Formats: sequence, C-alpha cells, structure tokens
Amino acid sequence: MGASLPILVVDDDQAMRNMLETVLLDEGYSVILARNGKEGLEMVAQQRPALVLLDLMMPVMDGWQFLDAIKQLPEYADLPILLLSASRQIVNTARDNPVKGFISKPFELAKLLSSIDQHKQDKR
Repeated sequence: MGASLPILVVDDDQAMRNMLETVLLDEGYSVILARNGKEGLEMVAQQRPALVLLDLMMPVMDGWQFLDAIKQLPEYADLPILLLSASRQIVNTARDNPVKGFISKPFELAKLLSSIDQHKQDKR
C-alpha cells in the first residue's frame, strides 16, 4: 500500500490521468493531477509531492520544459520524476535531467507500480 505517498500525475490526456488516479488511489497513494507542465510546476510548489509521473508531449508547457524549470529550482533537486512516454528514444536525452526512471506507453500497471514502490523503498 502507498501509505498516502503524494504522487503528482502530469499528463494532458484526461483518460490517462483518470486511469492513473484510480489505480494509485486504489493502491493507497494520494494523487495530485495536472494537465500540463505549467500546472505541474504550480502543484509541485503548492503540494510538494513525493514523486512525479510526467508525460513529455503536452501543450502549454511540455515535459522537457517542466524538467528544465525544475532543474532551476534547487529546493526540488531531489524530487524524483518518472517519465511516461511512447517514445523510447528519449531515454538518453533524459539522463541530463532529474529523472529517476522511464515507463514506456502503453505500460503494464504492474511495472508502473513496481517503479513507484522502488522509489518508496529508496526514500527509506
């Protein structure tokens, strides 16, 4: 169980946000939702999540811009971010960013939950 670990989901796809919210709530996590990187940055400042699940391709502010903005804020240097993307080519590019993992879309829920659980273990 998630023991209310707050997870921020940043994805422009409403169906994806809803699905992740349902799954994460069922696992006992608290969930914060954002539709784009700009909203995601606002939620990071307001809610201080323990983990971010970040889509890369979004309007307004995409995931790359979100990562660039987070890198400029030292108080969030240790904020773990898991990328969610259909493109496997981004893995090498993401290494220069505060990224803790990559989940390829479409993904298996078990793999996602395992990655989240691994983060939870690392925090202990």
